[in-house]
Amino acid sequence: MRRPHKVEVAIVTSKDIPEDLREEFEEVRKTSLAAALEVVLDYLLSNLEFYTVTQDRFARDRGLMFTFSASDEEWQVVKIMEEDALTLSELCTWDGRVFITEGDTTREAEEQLSKYTLPASEAPLEWKRDYRMMLKGGNVRKYVPQWSPYNEDSKLIRVNALRSELPSAPRLLIKDYASEPTVAVDLKCEYGCLRTVYVAYPNPAKFEEAAGYEVDAKALCLYVAAVLNSRLMKFWYLARFYTTRMGRGNFRFRTQFIGMAPIKAPAKDRFER
Repeated sequence: MRRPHKVEVAIVTSKDIPEDLREEFEEVRKTSLAAALEVVLDYLLSNLEFYTVTQDRFARDRGLMFTFSASDEEWQVVKIMEEDALTLSELCTWDGRVFITEGDTTREAEEQLSKYTLPASEAPLEWKRDYRMMLKGGNVRKYVPQWSPYNEDSKLIRVNALRSELPSAPRLLIKDYASEPTVAVDLKCEYGCLRTVYVAYPNPAKFEEAAGYEVDAKALCLYVAAVLNSRLMKFWYLARFYTTRMGRGNFRFRTQFIGMAPIKAPAKDRFER
């Protein structure tokens, strides 16, 4: 007899929003409804509680919210991937703080882009000292960002538009809206990213704690990018977050979700390959 599928579910309603947050929502919405909704959404996503139910419970769901569930055999792969693995958030923790950020530019710079940016065609000869190549989510491709000084839409962004508290380390650039994890690397911090690019900073010290051997920061960044860009990670993301898919089958790769991605430390000889 076939065993029923089970799924992990978190359901929230307006009752889950505390009174003080409701008041903040009403205050913020006076100036920006989008900002008010973001406040509430961030709270709900950071306070999700999952429980397990059988797939049969959603058999008649016309919204097709729960039609995908990994089979029992496939779910074992998910469990194996997660067992003894660091999450991306754990790997990107520096001095107790997780560094997976929405872009690396200040809010002021994003709101006044014309003040802080320059068309690539107008770049001064020594532009690399004062500028970075500006990226949006659409520029992110697997491993290498798509940016060319010959593209009329390409821009440079001033260094003083970037947030100063972020680690100076090789980093991952994650496309915020895509059908699968899409991650580029920025080994020399050559780019300035708007909020449609999530920027993650793997910490070699965290990896070394789990692996038991030292790693080069650039090599670690390339390794994590390879894991996140893999077909196996696409399977994991579908199994875990299928019900969060949006229009045209795309996901919004928010920190709360991509931060759960499992990153295992391989044996030293395999890592060095």
